[in-house]
Amino acid sequence: MSGHFHTQVETPIRASVRMAHTDETKNLPAINNKPKQKNKMKKITVEYGVDSITKQVESGFTFGDLQECDSFKAALGFGDNTKALVNGIEQNRGTVIPDGATVRLETAANTKA
Repeated sequence: MSGHFHTQVETPIRASVRMAHTDETKNLPAINNKPKQKNKMKKITVEYGVDSITKQVESGFTFGDLQECDSFKAALGFGDNTKALVNGIEQNRGTVIPDGATVRLETAANTKA
C-alpha cells in the first residue's frame, strides 16, 4: 500500500515540476532582460563635508570615476586629491561602486614628503 501511495504522490509532483519548468522557460527571456536593463544604471549617494547628493550612474561606475567626475566635483565642491570611503573603509579607485552605496569623499592627506 505504501508503494501505491508513493506513485500517487509522485505523479502530481512530476506534473507540477513540468508546469513550473514550462512557466520558467516561457518567462526566462523576459526575466533575464529586465535585470540587464535595470543594471545599466544604479543609484549612489555621495557625501563630502556636510553636503550629499544622490544620483543615478552607469552600472560600471567606479570609485575612481566618481573621484574624477566633474558633475560630482561641481555639486559637492571637492578637488582632485580625495579618497573614497564606504563605512569608513578606504576603497580602491578601480572598484565598481555597488548599487545603493553611500560613498564619503574626504580630502586625502598629502603623502609627498
